[in-house]
Formats: sequence, structure tokens, C-alpha cells
Amino acid sequence: RALGRADALGLKLLLAKAHYARAEILAAERNPQARNDYTTALRLLNELRGEDGNQNVLKRADLAAIYAASERGAKGG
Repeated sequence: RALGRADALGLKLLLAKAHYARAEILAAERNPQARNDYTTALRLLNELRGEDGNQNVLKRADLAAIYAASERGAKGG
């Protein structure tokens, strides 16, 4: 059970980072689709934080930065 949870956590985290990276590329090109990827990254990170034992996951420096940038990007800013 713990292994399955760790696997799911890793995949969700990887997916959130991928959406964030794509959003950054699209934003640099001034492509309005970037907002969708920022929103998806934000949703995935919020889902991760909501899982048992992950309440502090966004305290990680790398994820805190991604979360903050995704919040701004999802608002169009």
C-alpha cells in the first residue's frame, strides 16, 4: 500500500512539474494557453497537498516556487 501511494505521489508530482514547465514555455511565447497549464499544475499540487501525510509538501522550496508561479499564471499575471 505504501509503495502504491509513493508511486502515485511521484507520478502526480512529475505531472505537475511537466504542466508548469510547459506553461513557462508558453508564457514566454505569450501564448494564452499557458494559463491552462498553470491551472492544471496548481490543481495537481493542491491534490497532492490534500492527500494523507502530504500536508507540508508545499513547504519544499522547489514546490513552493512552482506553486506561487502557477498561482500568478493561473490568474493571468
